[in-house]
Amino acid sequence: MSRPIDLPGVRLLQIAPSALPFQAFQETWDVCLVSAGASDWRYRGGTRTSVAGNVRLKEPGERFRTERVHAPVGYVIVQLEPAALVKYLDRAGPHLRANEIEGPEATAIAHMVRRAHHCETALERGAMLAALVEAAVVPRLETRADRKDPKPPRAIRKAHEFLHAHFDEEIPLSTLAGLADMHEVSFVRAFRRAFGIPPHRLQTELRVRSAKRLLDRGATGAEVAALVGFHDQSHLTRHFKSIVGLSPGRYLASRR
Repeated sequence: MSRPIDLPGVRLLQIAPSALPFQAFQETWDVCLVSAGASDWRYRGGTRTSVAGNVRLKEPGERFRTERVHAPVGYVIVQLEPAALVKYLDRAGPHLRANEIEGPEATAIAHMVRRAHHCETALERGAMLAALVEAAVVPRLETRADRKDPKPPRAIRKAHEFLHAHFDEEIPLSTLAGLADMHEVSFVRAFRRAFGIPPHRLQTELRVRSAKRLLDRGATGAEVAALVGFHDQSHLTRHFKSIVGLSPGRYLASRR
């Protein structure tokens, strides 16, 4: 169950326990209380095991997937759009050093997550969300200066930016490699090293992210497929289900 609340850019979700594996491209900052079950999940190059009572943190721009479900897993989630989180922070664009919270600290944060779902007024909810971000997110932020990996070369970033701007178009690999002034094979290797994903996969994920937004606004599957660059509705459905874990129809039903 998902519902917007009286704070712009904030959504509260409760997901009933399920044994189904799940994968997605993360678009929001999520503070996720594991309310039931246990699972192994792949995120940011590592595998983690979450059990009931743990808290997961997810940041925009990352991919995650369930690798194994030990017992049906349920969640209580506070989800913040990037713009909404900036209101609580004095800096934008940080990354997280850690993504899993356990023990007594997780218990305290879990209490805040549940409280956010049951606050009676907008003022109370706003104060609780600010406290939640301060307790769960801020201590785990990694600034750009902290990062060990160097910034991708400007030529690769230029191709990355072009792909973001033109994801709904047919883009030959030669076009992106030309923007980086590289041989195609070398370009794909450098792109994957810089962003953790090959360019064709990023294009698909960008199309699916756009499709989700259009579906949320009431567009039909056929309309969405054409608008984001898929050949037809079945092409959209195949990739949407692969990335989101649900068909477009089931995704819309889960948002109601």
